[in-house]
Amino acid sequence: MRRSHSVEVRHRVDGGTDDFGNTVRSWSDWSVHVVYGWGAPTTEEPVYAGHDRELVEVLLLVPPEFPHVGHRDQVKLDGEVFEAIGSSQMFTANPFGWNPGGTVNLRRVVG
Repeated sequence: MRRSHSVEVRHRVDGGTDDFGNTVRSWSDWSVHVVYGWGAPTTEEPVYAGHDRELVEVLLLVPPEFPHVGHRDQVKLDGEVFEAIGSSQMFTANPFGWNPGGTVNLRRVVG
């Protein structure tokens, strides 16, 4: 299968705590990885009064060698930063004897 698309990935790194007891969060450097592609983005606008935001969700299709992506890690797709929702899902335990890769669920909040 042809792999002509790439994305950037950075992982969330939780460190110690600050003076208020909150977890200090930082990010790894961005790294570039080749992917199969992604599905058409779906959008949703919450119907709550006073809210002016849009949720954009995308299903990323990844090859077997794609690095593990954990919950809240970030993926840059076409210049837009998305957060991973849950961990990457790889299809390694299938009955066919080969690993086709997997998926990563992504979300971006606009507004």
